[in-house]
Amino acid sequence: EGFIEAFCSGTAAECHNASLLPEDYAQFLSLGSSLLQLGAAIGAIFVAPHCAKEYGRREAMFLGSLVTVAGCLPQAVLVEIPHFLAVRFIAGVGVGVVTYALPMFVSEISPAEFRGVLGCFMQLTMVGGTVVASILNCQPWFEYQYSFAMPAIPAAVVALGIFFFPTSPRFALVTGQRRGLPDQGVEVAWKALRSLRGSDAAA
Repeated sequence: EGFIEAFCSGTAAECHNASLLPEDYAQFLSLGSSLLQLGAAIGAIFVAPHCAKEYGRREAMFLGSLVTVAGCLPQAVLVEIPHFLAVRFIAGVGVGVVTYALPMFVSEISPAEFRGVLGCFMQLTMVGGTVVASILNCQPWFEYQYSFAMPAIPAAVVALGIFFFPTSPRFALVTGQRRGLPDQGVEVAWKALRSLRGSDAAA
């Protein structure tokens, strides 16, 4: 209800009836959804591969999480349509970067026997989050601002916690070879594996 009041300029009857929606409001709803997806596509196709290759998987996730936070929080307070749509796009870019880098990082640090399970957990978490969000959005006490702001919480958790994990061993090896320092790459990868596995034998 609050969202409609903030963004729909038509009458109550028009704004609550899908067949009578004012043209500008219908276009706004369409852009609000499509710009998020466009941002995610651009983030995953153009931004994330470069960041993950040049700076690292953790660094790409950190960047994507910061961009997501920067895109989500303003949506809770902005009521100017152009500004709202701009931050929707920005949030999408962040989501795209994280969506690209996270499965890559998980696959490179996890043991082979758990790799598939951990990869599936990402999809399960996304579906579970969608279900929870849908339930909350149906509650009359749940303001629309909360719906737009809440995705910033897991993004902030990732940004704050990702560097507690060691770097990807594979990224360390590839980076060492690319920079002409293979021995350094092996050393960094070994330290990362030892931290991940808990002992030299397991590494």
